[in-house]
Amino acid sequence: MVAAIGFFKGYYFKCSTGEEIIAFIPAIHGVRKDKSASLQIITEEGVYNIPIRSMVLEERPLKVKAGKNLFSLKGICLEIDSEEIKAAGKLRFSDIRKIKYNIMGPFRFLPMMQCSHSIVSMTHKINGKIVINGRKYLFSDGRGYIEGDKGRSFPSEYAWTQCQHEDTSLMLAVADIPLPGFHFTGVIGVIHIAGREYRLATYLGARASHIGNNTIVIRQGRYRFMATLLEKKGQPLYAPQRGKMERTIRESPCCTARYRLERDDKKVFDFISKMASFEYEFDQ
Repeated sequence: MVAAIGFFKGYYFKCSTGEEIIAFIPAIHGVRKDKSASLQIITEEGVYNIPIRSMVLEERPLKVKAGKNLFSLKGICLEIDSEEIKAAGKLRFSDIRKIKYNIMGPFRFLPMMQCSHSIVSMTHKINGKIVINGRKYLFSDGRGYIEGDKGRSFPSEYAWTQCQHEDTSLMLAVADIPLPGFHFTGVIGVIHIAGREYRLATYLGARASHIGNNTIVIRQGRYRFMATLLEKKGQPLYAPQRGKMERTIRESPCCTARYRLERDDKKVFDFISKMASFEYEFDQ
């Protein structure tokens, strides 16, 4: 008997203010007609996993209705009252900065991709207030980031990081990509700095020259990019495995990481941030 393939689709809303970060992951998942939905809320204190009875995901423009909660390009409206978590508030988004073209490039046309990625906003401003279990999170010109994933499963091995530092916003994902008959290590990444976009991708010739010791090094033509997780603050998250949220990964939503970009062996930037987000799911 052939196993049911399953599916998932979800979005990641990262909201940072001062030295605090909250992330929200509304998602639908399931196998065949057995569909369910959930909302994960990630803070430095822990992760809340909330089952959602009714969820509607719209892509253009992005709008996710998760019970009484709403996530969109305009902001977030939160209303949750359960035994585990009580959360309420509104956040307003403005000055959305998008990437020039689809992050998956030509790979978006491959129907057998295990997981496809999208970037909705590399950075935007956030204003408003959210209260979670009595703790207030105030956003005054905070910064946000939005991305999406859909497919069957997260890669068996991968690393992902995202960071906003001064005038720089960056994202990098490196993963084992299975296709019929072979595997390869895929790379997608975007760096926005001072109004300029750098794109790192397998379809542009990027390759991972080093993976290990919580460090990823990418080379692409004249460019070399390095991301290193310096201080872990991992929180357990549920991730899809053949459509079911059965896998546990660990994300450091607000950790210390170093990033360096070189062009022709000359530094473009080199900084350490305490506001990085990092998932490192490669065997050490």
